[in-house]
Amino acid sequence: MSIAEREYNSKFGWKIWKRILPFLTPHRGELALNFAVNILIAVTDVFFPLFRLYAIDEFIGKGQTDGVLLFGVLYGALTAFQALLVALFFRVSTRIEMNFGKDLRRAQFVHLQKLSLGFYNTTPVGYLLARTMNDTERLSAPLWCWGATNSFWCIYMFF
Repeated sequence: MSIAEREYNSKFGWKIWKRILPFLTPHRGELALNFAVNILIAVTDVFFPLFRLYAIDEFIGKGQTDGVLLFGVLYGALTAFQALLVALFFRVSTRIEMNFGKDLRRAQFVHLQKLSLGFYNTTPVGYLLARTMNDTERLSAPLWCWGATNSFWCIYMFF
């Protein structure tokens, strides 16, 4: 059976995750900032329906326009604040994604340099490079930077 035909159907193992988590420790400050910004985005998301409810009750329901300008300025300020938070969130998430992936790739290539030459006689180098690049991309992008933060955002919105 060739390497390409092997199936990797192993069960979820905590040992593997314990080996990956230390790669996040250099980025814990950025992760904390990311989660804090995520909380602020969730909080501002809660205010938008309240603003709409107020606009319907006070302006449309009562048929008056007193205070519409102030309302519009506050609504615009909240929108601008949330836009800045989202931009910061994407910037920090992308930085975490790039640096975490870079650290993982560096560790993998260092490990590959330590392997014996006999290993490279039986395993194609192109396969190793493809696995290294694809696996680190799968770990860094969707899992830690976007998947985890989106999960926490949903939890924050729930509360």
